[in-house]
Amino acid sequence: SDICINSSFFEGQPNSLIEAINYNVPIIYSNIEGISKELFGKERVINSYKINDHIELGNKINDFYLNPKKYIKKTLIAKKKLKRFKINNVKSKFEKIINCL
Repeated sequence: SDICINSSFFEGQPNSLIEAINYNVPIIYSNIEGISKELFGKERVINSYKINDHIELGNKINDFYLNPKKYIKKTLIAKKKLKRFKINNVKSKFEKIINCL
């Protein structure tokens, strides 16, 4: 697909967003508490919109089709920030914890 849109009101670990980013698919998501900070750090590298604001969501979608390179660039930045979720990174952290027991 051209873009991944997550319009959730509540979200645990947003696996659909992580998968989209890993496949270089730009995302737009509702600004659920914690998603930006937890996944992407302090920088807001990804495009979010206010929950229940369908006008802002529509504007983001239109902006994507007018400026796709901007969204693709943000996706590549986000992908770098998600490297800490890769299996080898997670595996080594768990091994360190287990070896300390």
